[in-house]
Formats: sequence, C-alpha cells, structure tokens
Amino acid sequence: MRVDHVQTALTSLVVFLLFIRLHGKAMNGSEFVIIEGDMMVDKRFIEHYMRRIKKRGAILNRRVGASYYWPETIVDGNKIVRIPYTLNIGFYSRLFGNDMVNGFLAAVQEFAKRTCLRFEEKEDEDEDYLEIFSGPGCFSMIGRRGGKQEVSLGKGCETKGKATHELMHALGFLHEQSRKDRDRHVTILTQNILDVGVSEFKTYNQDNGNLPYDFHSIMHYNNKIFSKNGEDTIQALIDPKMTLGQEYGLSALDVVRVNMLYKCPQLRTDLVLYFVTVYTSNDYWAGTDSRVDIVLDGAKGDSGEIELESPEDVPDPFERGSKDTFPVISPAVGELKRLRIRLVGSSWSWFNGWKLEKVKIETPDNKKIHFKYNEWIYSGDHVTLSPSTRRKRKRKQKIA
Repeated sequence: MRVDHVQTALTSLVVFLLFIRLHGKAMNGSEFVIIEGDMMVDKRFIEHYMRRIKKRGAILNRRVGASYYWPETIVDGNKIVRIPYTLNIGFYSRLFGNDMVNGFLAAVQEFAKRTCLRFEEKEDEDEDYLEIFSGPGCFSMIGRRGGKQEVSLGKGCETKGKATHELMHALGFLHEQSRKDRDRHVTILTQNILDVGVSEFKTYNQDNGNLPYDFHSIMHYNNKIFSKNGEDTIQALIDPKMTLGQEYGLSALDVVRVNMLYKCPQLRTDLVLYFVTVYTSNDYWAGTDSRVDIVLDGAKGDSGEIELESPEDVPDPFERGSKDTFPVISPAVGELKRLRIRLVGSSWSWFNGWKLEKVKIETPDNKKIHFKYNEWIYSGDHVTLSPSTRRKRKRKQKIA
C-alpha cells in the first residue's frame, strides 16, 4: 500500500469529522456520526439497525428493512433496480468532465454490466436519489435513506474504485472486514494502528449468505489503512503477504452479493476473481494498441472469451516492456490447463504485431500460474499456451 493512499484515508477521516462537527444534522434532528472511516449514519440508525444486521454484509434483511433498499421496476420486460442521481458539479466540469465524474461513470458502467442495477440521472418525479459531489473526502450513507442523500467523492476519491466503494455503501453494504467471522480469516495488528483508527475495526453480527470471506472485495480495508508507522494493520491468516482489498472495481463475490441482495436475474454463484498479469517484450515494435482477448481453459470448463479491459491505473496497456495487471471475473474453471489468446483489430501503426513475453495468472486460491511465450502474435491470430514448468537441474554424478 503506497503512503499516499494511507494519507488520503486519514485526510478523508479528519476532514470529514470536522465537516460533521460544523454541519452535521441528520434526519429527524439526530446528529450524524462517522463509522469505519467513510460510513455516515445517524445515531437512531445505529441504535435500531446496526445491531440487527442479518444479510450478506448488508445492513438489514428484506423482511426487516425493505425501505432501506432501492426498489425494483420492470423496463421492456426486464427487471432492473433504478437508482436516480444528480451530479453537483460546476458548468465547466459538466461540459468537459473531470476526474470525479469520470470515476463515478466508470463505476456506474460496471454495475450496469454485471448486475441489474441502473444508476440513472434523476427525473422530476424521483423523490429518493443520490447527490454525487466533491466534498471533504469519501463518504456515503448506508442504503436508501429517503430524499436527497449525499455521496462525497472529494480529493483523492475520484477513481472508479473509490466511487464503487461508496456506491456499495449507498446500496446497503458494509465493509468486508467488519464481518463477525473476520478473525477466522485476518488478524488485526493493533500495535500498528493510529489511536484515531482503533475504533474503525469493529465487527457486526451478519448472515453472509454462506459466501466465503472475500479478501479482494472492493469493500475490504487495505493492509496498511490507519497505520501509524507504515507497517501492516491487517493481514490474512492464510498468507500474511497477501494484498487485501483492491481499487479496480467489483470483485467476483461483490457481484454475487449485489445480485443476491437485489435478486437480479444475472445471479451466478460460481464467479471468481483472477488477476492476469501480461508481460510485453522489450523488443522494438513489441507493443500494440489492439484489443487482447483471452480464454481461461480449466479442468471444469472455460471462461468464455474475455476482453482484457484496461484498469484505471493502466491507461495504455501492452506497451513495449510493460507489465500490466488485469482483474478478470470469470466462472470458476478449476485447475488451469490452457490459456488462449487472441489479438483483435488493428493497431494505429502500419505494423499490427505484438510480442508477448509471458502471462502470469493468480488464481482465487493464490496460486501463481506462468505461461511463457516470447513470440510474435498478429491481428486475428489465436494462440494457445500451456502452463510453464520449471526445469530441474540434473546433478552431475561424481566419478568414483
């Protein structure tokens, strides 16, 4: 975890606390409080609901708290859940866009792609809606609260990942590491936590729908959050060096949780998250601007063809000498047997080749599978790779 991310989290918390102190009056006259760094709730909400969390890391189950979830509707025969929003931005930002808007829209597009949720601009008849604005750091209320509710994507929070995280709160989801069973999966290193951050590691009773603990959830704290000395504050028990959380977007289990909670027809429970790292050769002209599609072929079947879409921090992938990591959500394919790669379309240059050095795939069980190639691929080519095996050195026999 980079230092600037830690500073962003701390700045967000401190500035937000000041904001609440100066401006914090909530519904029904109760005061706002901030919990876990970015969840804005009123005391009534904590008293009556936070103690009765029941479903899939969300605030309430449907029977108890249906009013806290966004309602479904039917459009052209298809079920969707519509979440109205407004963008509280200036004229020039609305005309030309800005980082906050771009990050928010990227998050919205992923929800539309993977779930039945549709974030749409507010219409006159919409009474309940989100107001997206650049406030003091990142924060959101939990679930649908009625009327206008603010989602802040302030300085340091303008990315797709941060926007996705805050929108998950607005949908009703809590942090992954606040699950009651979290101590079976991670350890909290309190000796490394700032005094102001100790209270941000609480747990709550939850029924998580029998879904496994998700180390890579967009709702999981990173390893060094609230660190006072640059050391880890939270580590996975299975592997202390494992990277916790991420800022790419929804994890496979995040997608499952949203679709389960909102009863989306897109629900699949066999989705998992792979991290695919592509190494482009350092030879001249080795890079490409063409699209790259892959198929993960395993013992239980294949993933179908998946486009390697550029993460937010990799705006120009597959350049000469580059190492680019892509989060890939796919059905679980079992033990990886083959990797199929296809170069799609043409590059802007006269030369439409790409020299792929190798691919590394990190599986959901944290195994790293390597596929070596170091050959040219041309537009339209299909290449099938098998996992690389390390050659064992033969020991020389001693001559008696």
